[in-house]
Amino acid sequence: MQEHPYLRVVSFRREGTVKTKQETVMDVSRRNLILGNPFIMKGDTEEERTRVIRQYRRVIEEDFEHKGEKFYACVGIARQVLCGESIALSCWCAPKACHADVIREKVLYLCTEEGRQLWETTA
Repeated sequence: MQEHPYLRVVSFRREGTVKTKQETVMDVSRRNLILGNPFIMKGDTEEERTRVIRQYRRVIEEDFEHKGEKFYACVGIARQVLCGESIALSCWCAPKACHADVIREKVLYLCTEEGRQLWETTA
């Protein structure tokens, strides 16, 4: 997925993708009880990484269908992005594939005209 000037995924690790001074960091690691990925990898393989991301995607998509807490957390981020705030979604995985990539995808969708209709009519 292409970089968006106001929303990207960064790492807590020094050797990972780091935030800039202009970005607001949003912790989406397991410490975040709403957006954190509760699915734990059983080994450091790409297959395991794919498995837990796939599980997370199912959960967040179901939450979006019911406009649950993950949906509204993403709406909050979308509002910030639409106001021009630069957001760095931070987790430990980046730059490897991460559930934060799924969150980013969902937020960017909510920033589109079609996505905005989902929350502007319910907010």
